[in-house]
Amino acid sequence: MKESLSCLQDELHVEKGSRDKLEDTVTELERSKAIVGELMQDKKGLVMLLEAETEKSVKQSSELNNLNEVVNCLKNGLNVEKGFRDELKVTVSELRSNKTTISELIQEKQDLKLSLDEKIEDSVKLESLKGN
Repeated sequence: MKESLSCLQDELHVEKGSRDKLEDTVTELERSKAIVGELMQDKKGLVMLLEAETEKSVKQSSELNNLNEVVNCLKNGLNVEKGFRDELKVTVSELRSNKTTISELIQEKQDLKLSLDEKIEDSVKLESLKGN
């Protein structure tokens, strides 16, 4: 009976060791579940943040594309304006040249008129001398 009792004590000792290990395993499992729960919450938060940042990035990309279109329109407008300015410079240059030519023609006309007036005066004098 002593042997049975000793055997029973050994079994109880082994069972207690197994129970202690099982309790440790359950405790570790519960800690692991808690950690997994926290990590899942963190993951949800990060996914939401990523979605928000992705949406923000898409909006910024769209705004950037719009700004690029505006810049291209402004460049085109600037090129058109530059073309008009160049045409205007040519026109102003031509007008200045025409003004010079017109001034020369006016001066030539005045010179011819003066010469004609002198010749008429000379002709009148000659006529009056002939008539006397």
